[in-house]
Amino acid sequence: MALDWAQDTEQEARRTVDRLVDLVDLPRAEAERLAVELRETLATGRRQLEQRLEEDVRAYLSRLRFPSREDLSAMTARVEGLEARASALERKR
Repeated sequence: MALDWAQDTEQEARRTVDRLVDLVDLPRAEAERLAVELRETLATGRRQLEQRLEEDVRAYLSRLRFPSREDLSAMTARVEGLEARASALERKR
């Protein structure tokens, strides 16, 4: 939902720049420069929003005691190591 809002905001900003060109008789080159600046600002805001959402989801999952990606990788490696040891012991019999 928040990312949709950011995309909608960017589209609205483009429309606003186009209206400024028409209403204020702003040269197209200046409008394009403003549009680039506005898109960069919006992109920065979107990245910050995505980062914040990711941090919030991680914090929420942490509170639920959900294992992290690193925890799952470590557990997988440990299980694979135990399986290899069990196979080696079976072969010795």
